[in-house]
Amino acid sequence: MRKLILVAALMLPAIASAEVVYVQTAKGHQCVGDKFPITAPLEVLYGDRQCDLPLAHAKDMRAYAFSDKGSVAGSSKRPALAVKGCWGKRLDGSYVVVRQDGGQNLAPPTAYVTARLDQGGTATVTDSPNQGSRYAQAMQMCP
Repeated sequence: MRKLILVAALMLPAIASAEVVYVQTAKGHQCVGDKFPITAPLEVLYGDRQCDLPLAHAKDMRAYAFSDKGSVAGSSKRPALAVKGCWGKRLDGSYVVVRQDGGQNLAPPTAYVTARLDQGGTATVTDSPNQGSRYAQAMQMCP
């Protein structure tokens, strides 16, 4: 019995350390079970990280990150870009994102997949708005 309690006590921090994130739907991270490095998607909405921008309702919002690694393809060079912000969910299920530059955008409820982020930086999709939809079937997105 003591061994069982010890094993449970050791496993609890590992279970509790998984963070819920919402990730922009794209190839490689759009179907339940897909695994990907958290650095791969352009947009990540963190479910457990507090908003750290000086906003009126920051206490009710969570952290947002946008990163684009840029490109050097051909003659057009695009510099890397990293933007932080905050996000919240509206009553209709859509997402509102406020960027550090003050810009805002709205996204529909189907814009992001839900994933669990482990301590190693690997995310696994746990819920996807694409799973089983007619569009997803027609585009052969999720088996």
